[in-house]
Amino acid sequence: MACGRGGKTQHCLRYGSMNGVNIFMHEYYFKMGEFATICGVKKSTLVHYADIGLFKPHHIGENGYYYYSPTQIYVYEVIDIMRRMSIPLEEIKAYLENQDVMNCREVLKRNLELLKAKRKEMEHIERIIENTLRDVDNALNQKQDEIEVITQEEDHYFFVYKMPYRTEKAAYDLGDARAMIKRCKDSWFNSTLNVSEIVLQEHVLDGSFKKTYGGFRIDHKIEDENIMIRPAGQYVTVCSKSGGNKIPCLYRKLKKYADEHGYQVCGNAYEEDQLSYITEHDRENYLVRCYLHVRPIDTGNH
Repeated sequence: MACGRGGKTQHCLRYGSMNGVNIFMHEYYFKMGEFATICGVKKSTLVHYADIGLFKPHHIGENGYYYYSPTQIYVYEVIDIMRRMSIPLEEIKAYLENQDVMNCREVLKRNLELLKAKRKEMEHIERIIENTLRDVDNALNQKQDEIEVITQEEDHYFFVYKMPYRTEKAAYDLGDARAMIKRCKDSWFNSTLNVSEIVLQEHVLDGSFKKTYGGFRIDHKIEDENIMIRPAGQYVTVCSKSGGNKIPCLYRKLKKYADEHGYQVCGNAYEEDQLSYITEHDRENYLVRCYLHVRPIDTGNH
């Protein structure tokens, strides 16, 4: 076989026979640059594919130049299609080494399931971003330090750590808390980046307002032992900056407001970050909304 060498396109004359007649067969090879242009790929990508054994040139000239045959365009097309499907290079390589219809079906089926899971993950990330943006916009536009009574629908929380009753400064098991936070994030339970905390009714009534649980608000029902429900009903609420030791003071103001306006505590108190370490560096600028579950006092007058 006589072949032209160098950086030019190679035309090769190969001696053979057809139907018993000796003939010369003409073959055409593309230089790497030509092949890259035809396939719409960078030359560096072709070099990488050759290095990892995924897609090698038809042959390498004595000068080190890569040459590709026209039929290799179809092989590259398979690689390109599968890459656009987010199929890993290792899996594409394994498929090309055992290419048949059943193997193709298995590869496509497996990656379809992966893409469905990825789409679900991306949809949840989108929902978290939208909800967090909504929380931030609400925080920037709502009035601060104005107490009001509102009616709330039922909400669900996934609580990832429990705080001790002894003192707010007592250490809880950080390792367990971090493990639960990771589980929450890995399972995409949370619907916002902002943290919520809860004060049980008994600690509202005794005036200590000791936080008991911390976690994330979720926007869909799930079956889990760590789910807690904020019941639908009336809540005395206020939005205020939470720097320093202001949270217990906010709860006391809510309790006093309820007492003075004919309401009694009938459930837990809830705290939701509006602006926190996610959005603010200075803790003095953190913004929180506190809720106290109440109901009108039944005076017996009808």
